[in-house]
Amino acid sequence: MATSESAIIYLFTRTSLHVGSGGSVGAIDLPIIRERHTAFPIIPGSALKGVFADEWIEINENTYQSNDAEIKEHIYQRNTEGKDLFGTEEKGGMLQFSEAKLLLFPIRSPKGCFGWITCPLILKRYCRDTGQTILDSIQLSDNKALFKKESCLCINEGGKEKVILEEYIFEKTQEDSEEIIKAFVNQLPVDLVSIDPIWKEIGNRLVIVSDSMMSFFTQSACEIAQHVKINDKTGTAESGALFNQENVPSETAFYSIVRKGPSRNENSFKPIEVLEKKIKEKNYLFQFGADAGTGLGYCTTYLTKTTHKEGESNNG
Repeated sequence: MATSESAIIYLFTRTSLHVGSGGSVGAIDLPIIRERHTAFPIIPGSALKGVFADEWIEINENTYQSNDAEIKEHIYQRNTEGKDLFGTEEKGGMLQFSEAKLLLFPIRSPKGCFGWITCPLILKRYCRDTGQTILDSIQLSDNKALFKKESCLCINEGGKEKVILEEYIFEKTQEDSEEIIKAFVNQLPVDLVSIDPIWKEIGNRLVIVSDSMMSFFTQSACEIAQHVKINDKTGTAESGALFNQENVPSETAFYSIVRKGPSRNENSFKPIEVLEKKIKEKNYLFQFGADAGTGLGYCTTYLTKTTHKEGESNNG
């Protein structure tokens, strides 16, 4: 059984994020890209690769003559190390990025302000993709949820522990809720707490809901921002230029798997270690998606290395 050198990249949105799907859906002119079968938001691997590859860009100066004048222009191109890592038109790169899948989604709550939700499907895929073990099976009806008794979201009503997410009430289920929550939180990288202190809140705010409620919330609780085009001459809104843009809210967590692909060069450096060093040099902060000029897409970005056997069962 082959062993693959790989790592997990965690993306924790500090600001709203928009990675567009390229077409309108209903009243939303600019929707985010989603998985077709679950409707969960995702970030394509090409978007991750493009942002990281830009860190290996060098600027060269080209001089040429035009109408008896000397013209100088800057040429932006990937440096030698960047070509090895991310490839060129002639050859593939040493790094392979999966799409970033949803791990945690923030949701409003009248008690505790907000919580993070996830679901059994997401946790099972996380185990499969990362080689980790969290749980064997969770069965949840749509009005039930798993959360800690001491969660800041928990309400005790008539002897029953409940949480309210948006306008929906969920009752606590399963006696091992505390153990399941603890097992999941313990699998997350503890170093992220020092990089992004909000990460420390996850265990106290985590709620596991059913797969169908997770899909519902991720479709109904994303941000819808209205934009209008301004006429440069008049300084007023142009007629008919109003459009709606869907954004993933801040404090959403994604994860992606990056693997070392087949070597196509004679360099002996380790590509995942090189990427990890670059992420640290950037102070763990990268910007993904559209509308960078208005501050969207800033993410705490953390890489943790892992080596596991492809196809190995996560349940031992």
